[in-house]
Amino acid sequence: STKIKTSKNIRYLQLADASLSDLDLDTNFQPESLNTWAKRGCYINLTMQNYRNSIVEGLMREGHFVTSPLESKTEEFNLTDEVETQLKQVAETKYQAECTQVADAPIPTDSEYQKLKDKRAKTKSERWIERKGNLVRRYGSGIPITPELVAKDDEGWYSQLLSHYYLTVGRSHLIERDIKQIKAIAGHTNNRLWLPDFNRSLLSTSLRLLETLIINLLKPGRTAEMGEVSSPIASSVYYRGSDPNLQLIAELAHANKRELKTFLGLTIVESDTPIKIVQKLLGILGLKLTYIGRFGSRTQRERVYIFEFPNDGREEIFTNWLQRDNALIQAESVSNSDTYNLTTVSTIGKDNNLSHEADIKAEEEGKNIIQPGVIVEWLRTKGTWMVQATTGIVAKIRDTYGKEVLVNCRELNLCQE
Repeated sequence: STKIKTSKNIRYLQLADASLSDLDLDTNFQPESLNTWAKRGCYINLTMQNYRNSIVEGLMREGHFVTSPLESKTEEFNLTDEVETQLKQVAETKYQAECTQVADAPIPTDSEYQKLKDKRAKTKSERWIERKGNLVRRYGSGIPITPELVAKDDEGWYSQLLSHYYLTVGRSHLIERDIKQIKAIAGHTNNRLWLPDFNRSLLSTSLRLLETLIINLLKPGRTAEMGEVSSPIASSVYYRGSDPNLQLIAELAHANKRELKTFLGLTIVESDTPIKIVQKLLGILGLKLTYIGRFGSRTQRERVYIFEFPNDGREEIFTNWLQRDNALIQAESVSNSDTYNLTTVSTIGKDNNLSHEADIKAEEEGKNIIQPGVIVEWLRTKGTWMVQATTGIVAKIRDTYGKEVLVNCRELNLCQE
């Protein structure tokens, strides 16, 4: 899967920048190291399934004598629980103090920050200063570094924000960002690629796949459908498991489980419901659908969710990042015609009737929105079709004979009344 991901990443970016084809990238660099890395990863994953026995076996191999404890009395169990609770409280207190020290540390200059990165033996204060410098350069100089931000960064918040940013407001900068990444990596390694690090540094292909599935959910003010009640919140829609659009997302996810695992690291199982699949996909961006209750008739009550844009400060960070990216483009004197754009395309499914021309066609401004229930014309055939469901990029349409097809929304035109 690592090699497949590398191939897809390179091929996609070469379509955006022909100069990348001139780079003689060595994707088979140190195959023995890659095989060792993969085998070690498999071993670690296997031992995690039976962690206790793995630790005991490791201690015994080191020469330790392992004995089974005597059966403890109930009072001793209660004492153990109390000690465990106290240890967790102490650990949490120390962690909060560490986050506060990082937030209160001075911001290092670029030269100071580089020296700290290169230094091997560091004092506590130096580690705090280096971490503060890293956070300022990650989130932007205009973003206050608080203990809460330090803790969220430890939990992987940055990668979630980065994906959300480049999927939405920073979308026009995504291709350019990844092209720079490839050229920088090739320059530092003499075109020899260590595949895990190479794939980890690129976002385009993964976000292209994610966009195909959930971009419609991220658009505020989507029109309510099938009797859904409008909401004053961001999405203006109540979501149910019976929503045809969510069912289409689930259908595509189940049909492309391998791609989702390879590019997004998501595991989709047969028992996953449409709501659960959507929650997994939104979770990549640090988002979720919020449960508000069960609505409907007594015999057909359904769990209902809404999408609320989180009030966690990410909008301010996105504004900061967008200003940074725009400033970089101006500094490099890149004209608008040279700016790469990630077009909304479908990348999933081997037999989904998506033409290459439609896949790379520039996004049309002001194009009519395709929604379930509307009558459309499919550019590849004659006759009219009814839209059954859509993700915003892929649509399921049905003709008058009941034939259903998955198509790219750009291949559809609304029928004029």
